[in-house]
Amino acid sequence: MRSCAAEAGMDVRAIVLIGPAGESNDRPTPVTDSQENFAGIPFSILPVLGHTALGRVVECLKCAGIDSVTVLSAANAESPFVKDSDHPKIKWQNVADAQLWRAAEDEFDHLARGGAELVLVVRLGAYAEIEIDPLLQFHLDQCNHITQVAAADGPLDYFVLSGSRRNDAAFLLRNKLGRMRVQARPYITGGYVNRLQTAADLRRLTLDSLLQKTSIRPQGEQVRPGVWLGQGAKIDHNVRLVAPCYIGPYARVRSGSLITRGSSLEHHTIVD
Repeated sequence: MRSCAAEAGMDVRAIVLIGPAGESNDRPTPVTDSQENFAGIPFSILPVLGHTALGRVVECLKCAGIDSVTVLSAANAESPFVKDSDHPKIKWQNVADAQLWRAAEDEFDHLARGGAELVLVVRLGAYAEIEIDPLLQFHLDQCNHITQVAAADGPLDYFVLSGSRRNDAAFLLRNKLGRMRVQARPYITGGYVNRLQTAADLRRLTLDSLLQKTSIRPQGEQVRPGVWLGQGAKIDHNVRLVAPCYIGPYARVRSGSLITRGSSLEHHTIVD
């Protein structure tokens, strides 16, 4: 049995896309018009217990030994959530909606020419917890040009591309991840998946994480069972906190407040 790609020393890199799902026509759907946002901000860069879906995906890629991660974002570059998401350990590029897929194709070509043997392409979209090593091993064992990840409720915008298959990559990206040049057996994940299409989905991700159904853990200190406080959070006297709940960094909860179970107050929230 072959070892996993990382252990075998393969050059594996990743491209993460923040933009709307591909449409059947050639007209791009602006991020602000897609279902996967709140007030024009993609759910993937909104905080959940002090983290973001984007941050968790990048962290998982890094933990799997994928050091080269490029984020191509079609979100509003002036948004503070976009600025907060940029990180010195990733290559971040803001692009126009209409240029997202062209930029992805160019980045794939750049990585392939730079020696990448495998390239993961992930669009957020859905938040999915994928075990990277088994996915890469499946791709190699199946001798696929491209492998798509699928969950029980359908396919995900999560792919492994062989660096040497530039025509296949170009076809996939020009079709906005909607079609493959050569169909292949998908990799079925049993990990946690949340489609993040509505505000209710974002809320469910928060609750699932508080209940430890995901790998997201609250950013802060657990001061008593099920109650987490972020750095700089201030809780006045006579405040009732009902577990599980989360008070984020520099949040302020004033006297007499009731923070009920399942609540998540993200950074700098004020409750009177």
